[in-house]
Amino acid sequence: MTCAKLNFAVAVLLLAAWFSCQSAWAPGGGVAFAQPPAQAEEREALERAKLSAEVEKLKAEVLELQQRQTLTGQLAAYAGVLAAAVTAIGGILLWLLRILLGRLQKPRLDQARRLDREEKIFRLSRDLGDESTPVRRASASGLVESLRNMQEGIDTRPKREQQAEQRLILAVLLSFIKDPKADEALLKALGDDLVDVLGALVKKGQQPPKGQQPPGHSPLKAFNSQKLDFQKVRLPDVFWRWVDGREVDFFGADFSRASLRDAFLNRAIFYGAHLEQCVLRDADLSDADMRDAFLTGADLRGADLRGADLRGAKLQGAKLDGVKSDDKTRWPEDFDLAVLRLASTAA
Repeated sequence: MTCAKLNFAVAVLLLAAWFSCQSAWAPGGGVAFAQPPAQAEEREALERAKLSAEVEKLKAEVLELQQRQTLTGQLAAYAGVLAAAVTAIGGILLWLLRILLGRLQKPRLDQARRLDREEKIFRLSRDLGDESTPVRRASASGLVESLRNMQEGIDTRPKREQQAEQRLILAVLLSFIKDPKADEALLKALGDDLVDVLGALVKKGQQPPKGQQPPGHSPLKAFNSQKLDFQKVRLPDVFWRWVDGREVDFFGADFSRASLRDAFLNRAIFYGAHLEQCVLRDADLSDADMRDAFLTGADLRGADLRGADLRGAKLQGAKLDGVKSDDKTRWPEDFDLAVLRLASTAA
């Protein structure tokens, strides 16, 4: 655009020069007759005025062109800023949209995850009754592992979901270890794992923690505010040394041949429980309810039986060396206290 205007200005100047030459030469190519001075000056003034007008016009057009270029640059800059702003706003809107979609989809995803977990627990619970021993063991192991993951913080789901699943798993496992048809090897393995994952094992030389809920109770009595039912469980041959079983109700339970040595069983209930050949050596059975318990061949050496109630208990062949008893200890009617004194003397 600028080049065109400049070319036009040159053309105007050339045209002015040509008119000047025409004033000196005749139309036929010869020298023209001199015009009167007044007429020549007037013509020359008109030509200069016309040329000046054209020059001013060109200057105005050039100035307008410059102004347009400046305005175009400003508009381009504004357009760049506007494009950047639009891009940023678009990114923010896209981010907000993703968050909104995520929040809208989260309930569905959570529900799908819960359904998957429930289906898994249901499948493992069903497999506990499978005819195949490996399948039953794998199922029990899977359920215990789920409990362990929740206890150790590996499971990161909301606490409410974990507690609901925990109650379900414990109910299933406790129901299984009461099944009279379950094989004893699996019951032993499951019993050993349960006291471990529930935190009911006390380290050697230590005492049970007093901060359980409610205070002074074993985790086997109430775990995370969930009451556990150990009545009539079948746990033969389990190794529960140093287990915390304070005040737990083991009514009618089967602990035959089990090891409960050094166990903390204060105020525990073993009414009618099967403890044949059970090792209860140095266990704390103070104030325990052991009425009608089957203690045939049991090892009670060094056990604390102060305040315990053993009325109706079967003590044939039981080892009673060094047991601790007092006036509140209640023995079976047919029990010969002389045997107890003899055993204590021998100890």
